[in-house]
Amino acid sequence: MKKSEIKKSKYAILRSIRETRKFQSLSIDCVKLYLLLLTVATGFERKQMINLRIIDRAFGGYITTKKLKRMLSSLYRYGLVRVSFQECKKGISHFKRYHRSRNIKIFFKLFDIERS
Repeated sequence: MKKSEIKKSKYAILRSIRETRKFQSLSIDCVKLYLLLLTVATGFERKQMINLRIIDRAFGGYITTKKLKRMLSSLYRYGLVRVSFQECKKGISHFKRYHRSRNIKIFFKLFDIERS
């Protein structure tokens, strides 16, 4: 996908958010997280990366592991994003130990809701 096509696709997703049932049943924080991931993404259906510090800043300074896990699970359940954590090869409990360092890379893949 070319850069201009990605930009057009992002705008189309933003326009469709208010009409999509997926977003109507998500919490405000989940939508905010999705929009943040959409903003940093360079395309769909490919591996992307965001640092936990960026998510922290977007949510006012510090987001708990429990809240982040809940939001990402909701986005996954609705088929919007798939996520993995760099430090988390052993699962979410391993991630919790490193969460305080805030230097965690979160890998994600966005799915284009215009095509689903």
